[in-house]
Amino acid sequence: MNLKTIILVLLLFGLFYFTADAQNGGNVASITWNIDNVDSIEGHATTKLGDPVVVETSRGKAVHFDGIDDGLLVTTNPLEGATAFTVEVVFKPDSSYPDNQAQRFVHIQNPGSEDRRILIELRLSEDHQWYLDTFINSDLSSKTLALETAVHPVGEWYHAALVYENRLMIHYVNGIEELSGEVDYLPITGAYTSLGTRMNKRSWFKGAIRTLKVTHKALSPDEFLIQNTGIQEKKKINDYQILQNYPNPFNSTTAIQFKVAKKARIKLQVLNALGEKVATLVDGIHNTGWYSIHWNGRDKNDHQVVSGLYFYRLIIGEQVFIKKMLLLK
Repeated sequence: MNLKTIILVLLLFGLFYFTADAQNGGNVASITWNIDNVDSIEGHATTKLGDPVVVETSRGKAVHFDGIDDGLLVTTNPLEGATAFTVEVVFKPDSSYPDNQAQRFVHIQNPGSEDRRILIELRLSEDHQWYLDTFINSDLSSKTLALETAVHPVGEWYHAALVYENRLMIHYVNGIEELSGEVDYLPITGAYTSLGTRMNKRSWFKGAIRTLKVTHKALSPDEFLIQNTGIQEKKKINDYQILQNYPNPFNSTTAIQFKVAKKARIKLQVLNALGEKVATLVDGIHNTGWYSIHWNGRDKNDHQVVSGLYFYRLIIGEQVFIKKMLLLK
């Protein structure tokens, strides 16, 4: 190789490095895996469990898992050294209710220790819908985010993201924030990545995974991979939201927050443990936006109710959201 050729190669390498570095926001590591091969993923060898198969989709190849014993174990850690991160996954869940209601499809952990790990999961319901369940565990604390009312139909492609920075953990579906919480994350070293199953070979996923992207910073939704997946038009799925009341348990007054995606008639009711209506807090037309409604523990006749378990129910058209709360006197 002559001197001119060497210089040209070095210049091209420098241009490539600069371009990749700029796309990743300076020196921030960003790793994208196209899940289109069962023998290796982006040059990393895999251990194949069962018989996952490569399938064609409208956006390229993906790997399909049967929900019984299919999985891929990648012996590398895309989170190595990260103190903040965004994990994104593009996937299509199928229905396997009631055989496999809890499915773990992204699991990053050192196989020799469960002290530090992250999981991206889903839970299936009998009406063929699912909701996202994410988990972070460290030596200091752990946190699960799961909103049972934020359901989505199976059989479609979705983008999910788990974002962490400065003790704040947030998860999104199709670019819409669903839940957040606080947890003490500590960097995971020597980890492997399991796709389609939990690393200890249970909680099998039935469906397809097309892409996994890990970025060593907290991304905002407009930076998500979703912009290039062809599913951004679905971002309005379940844009109605209801949060857990706060405080809970409570002994005098509690606040219930909910989000209205577009102008609609809203009903917010309180039910007792038998499902009987105790009070109606909201009944009327509401414009787009967030609302905070307080309940003072009194029924429709303005009588103080007894301590115990209660439910609050938000009705928006045909959508119904129900959550629990506990009154302690």
